[in-house]
Amino acid sequence: MMKIICQVLIISIFTITTFTILGQPISVTPSSIFGSFDPVVYLENSATEVFNINYIGDPQSFGHFSTQASNFLMDNGLILTSGKADNASGPNNSGSISYNSNGPSSALLNALIPNTTNDASILEYDIISCDSVYKLSVVFGSDEYLEWVNSSFNDVFGIFISGPSPNAGYPDYNNLNIALIPGTPIPISINNINNVANSMYYVNNGTG
Repeated sequence: MMKIICQVLIISIFTITTFTILGQPISVTPSSIFGSFDPVVYLENSATEVFNINYIGDPQSFGHFSTQASNFLMDNGLILTSGKADNASGPNNSGSISYNSNGPSSALLNALIPNTTNDASILEYDIISCDSVYKLSVVFGSDEYLEWVNSSFNDVFGIFISGPSPNAGYPDYNNLNIALIPGTPIPISINNINNVANSMYYVNNGTG
């Protein structure tokens, strides 16, 4: 069995700046009370069992989304934010859209950046997989782009796994962060991915 913890300290995983460049906006339904919808449908497949789902954070910071944008990575999924999930629907042409969620700090995220985090949105769950591969598709976005890049407001995202290593002779996983810039050990944050740093992974979705 393997435990997966998905943590975000970002305005939105799914960018809350305007989606006009992507063609169509996303539709977000917040879960004001966790359990009002079943996240298993987004996390489980025919070869994977998902259980012990636990959400930590403001109930308005978690929900699900759908989109018909042809160049978006997925049609639907879960959304975790440090603000209000439904703010991600857009359009947002403001540089100051905000919501004080009073969410927790995260020791795991604090270890990824040289700042203390606040308003974390955390989804934890266990999996048992009959397949050798378990895939998660993720879009990272932030309302802090670009005005707060290289400041202390460094939105960050992590996926942490714990459990037995599938490779004999290798140590078990203990909160190993696998959300890294491809080919590097660098975590995903607005200071590490922007119009200058690792710009091949950055998409400017508007002025907000």
